[in-house]
Amino acid sequence: TGYDVVADARRAARSAATAAAATIAGMPLDTTGHSAISACISGLLTTLPTAGIHSYLLASDLEENEAPQLAGSFHGASLTIIQTCDSGNASYCQALVDHFIGLMGQLHVGRITVVRPEQAATAIDQWIQTGEATP
Repeated sequence: TGYDVVADARRAARSAATAAAATIAGMPLDTTGHSAISACISGLLTTLPTAGIHSYLLASDLEENEAPQLAGSFHGASLTIIQTCDSGNASYCQALVDHFIGLMGQLHVGRITVVRPEQAATAIDQWIQTGEATP
Protein backbone atom coordinates (compact mmCIF):
# COMPACT_ATOMS: atom_id res chain seq x y z
CA THR A 1 0.00 0.00 0.00
CA GLY A 2 0.95 3.65 -0.25
CA TYR A 3 1.28 3.85 3.52
CA ASP A 4 3.82 1.01 3.58
CA VAL A 5 5.91 2.68 0.86
CA VAL A 6 6.00 5.94 2.82
CA ALA A 7 6.76 4.15 6.09
CA ASP A 8 9.61 2.21 4.44
CA ALA A 9 11.02 5.42 2.94
CA ARG A 10 10.94 7.11 6.34
CA ARG A 11 12.74 4.18 7.97
CA ALA A 12 15.39 4.22 5.24
CA ALA A 13 15.85 7.98 5.58
CA ARG A 14 16.14 7.69 9.36
CA SER A 15 18.73 4.93 9.02
CA ALA A 16 20.72 6.93 6.47
CA ALA A 17 20.60 10.03 8.68
CA THR A 18 21.80 8.06 11.69
CA ALA A 19 24.69 6.59 9.70
CA ALA A 20 25.60 10.04 8.33
CA ALA A 21 25.52 11.55 11.81
CA ALA A 22 27.84 8.83 13.11
CA THR A 23 30.23 9.38 10.23
CA ILE A 24 30.37 13.14 10.76
CA ALA A 25 30.67 12.77 14.54
CA GLY A 26 33.67 10.48 14.00
CA MET A 27 35.55 12.92 11.78
CA PRO A 28 38.89 14.12 13.15
CA LEU A 29 38.31 17.81 13.67
CA ASP A 30 41.53 18.38 15.57
CA THR A 31 43.99 18.24 12.69
CA THR A 32 46.65 20.93 12.51
CA GLY A 33 47.47 23.05 9.54
CA HIS A 34 45.76 25.75 7.58
CA SER A 35 42.14 26.44 8.28
CA ALA A 36 40.29 28.67 5.82
CA ILE A 37 36.76 28.08 7.05
CA SER A 38 35.19 31.20 5.55
CA ALA A 39 36.91 30.45 2.23
CA CYS A 40 35.39 26.97 2.16
CA ILE A 41 31.94 28.35 2.95
CA SER A 42 32.37 31.05 0.30
CA GLY A 43 33.48 28.46 -2.23
CA LEU A 44 30.34 26.48 -1.56
CA LEU A 45 28.06 29.52 -1.72
CA THR A 46 29.50 30.64 -5.05
CA THR A 47 29.06 27.26 -6.70
CA LEU A 48 25.57 26.25 -5.63
CA PRO A 49 22.49 27.29 -7.58
CA THR A 50 20.49 30.00 -5.83
CA ALA A 51 17.14 28.42 -6.66
CA GLY A 52 15.45 26.13 -4.17
CA ILE A 53 15.47 25.82 -0.42
CA HIS A 54 18.88 25.48 1.22
CA SER A 55 20.21 24.96 4.71
CA TYR A 56 23.81 24.40 5.73
CA LEU A 57 25.64 22.51 8.46
CA LEU A 58 29.23 23.20 9.54
CA ALA A 59 31.27 21.20 12.05
CA SER A 60 34.39 23.12 13.10
CA ASP A 61 36.37 24.53 15.97
CA LEU A 62 36.08 27.89 14.12
CA GLU A 63 39.78 28.58 14.68
CA GLU A 64 40.39 30.15 11.30
CA ASN A 65 44.11 30.80 10.84
CA GLU A 66 43.82 32.24 7.34
CA ALA A 67 42.50 35.69 6.50
CA PRO A 68 38.72 35.61 6.00
CA GLN A 69 37.65 35.23 2.39
CA LEU A 70 34.03 36.23 1.91
CA ALA A 71 32.07 35.72 -1.31
CA GLY A 72 28.64 34.50 -2.29
CA SER A 73 25.43 34.64 -0.30
CA PHE A 74 23.34 32.38 1.89
CA HIS A 75 20.27 34.21 0.53
CA GLY A 76 18.75 33.97 4.00
CA ALA A 77 19.32 30.21 4.36
CA SER A 78 19.93 28.82 7.83
CA LEU A 79 23.28 27.61 9.15
CA THR A 80 23.78 25.03 11.88
CA ILE A 81 27.23 25.13 13.50
CA ILE A 82 28.57 22.26 15.55
CA GLN A 83 31.46 23.90 17.37
CA THR A 84 34.16 21.98 19.14
CA CYS A 85 36.11 23.76 21.86
CA ASP A 86 39.44 22.01 22.00
CA SER A 87 41.03 24.67 24.20
CA GLY A 88 38.48 24.15 26.96
CA ASN A 89 38.27 27.92 27.35
CA ALA A 90 34.57 28.78 27.05
CA SER A 91 35.18 32.53 26.70
CA TYR A 92 37.69 32.02 23.89
CA CYS A 93 35.39 29.61 22.05
CA GLN A 94 32.42 31.94 22.44
CA ALA A 95 34.50 34.77 20.98
CA LEU A 96 35.33 32.53 18.00
CA VAL A 97 31.69 31.75 17.33
CA ASP A 98 30.65 35.39 17.79
CA HIS A 99 33.30 36.50 15.27
CA PHE A 100 32.30 33.78 12.80
CA ILE A 101 28.62 34.69 13.09
CA GLY A 102 29.57 38.29 12.26
CA LEU A 103 31.42 37.12 9.16
CA MET A 104 28.51 34.95 8.03
CA GLY A 105 26.16 37.90 8.53
CA GLN A 106 28.10 39.64 5.76
CA LEU A 107 27.08 36.73 3.54
CA HIS A 108 23.36 37.21 4.28
CA VAL A 109 22.94 34.13 6.44
CA GLY A 110 19.53 33.49 7.98
CA ARG A 111 19.01 31.77 11.31
CA ILE A 112 22.19 30.43 12.94
CA THR A 113 22.00 27.61 15.45
CA VAL A 114 25.12 26.66 17.43
CA VAL A 115 25.21 23.11 18.76
CA ARG A 116 27.58 21.57 21.27
CA PRO A 117 29.53 18.54 19.98
CA GLU A 118 27.91 16.14 22.43
CA GLN A 119 24.56 16.99 20.81
CA ALA A 120 25.91 16.58 17.27
CA ALA A 121 24.31 13.23 16.45
CA THR A 122 20.83 14.43 17.42
CA ALA A 123 21.29 17.80 15.70
CA ILE A 124 22.58 16.23 12.48
CA ASP A 125 19.72 13.76 12.41
CA GLN A 126 17.24 16.59 12.93
CA TRP A 127 18.95 18.75 10.30
CA ILE A 128 18.87 15.96 7.72
CA GLN A 129 15.18 15.37 8.34
CA THR A 130 14.00 18.99 8.57
CA GLY A 131 16.79 21.30 7.35
CA GLU A 132 16.94 22.87 10.82
CA ALA A 133 18.42 21.92 14.18
CA THR A 134 17.68 23.14 17.67
CA PRO A 135 20.39 23.62 20.29
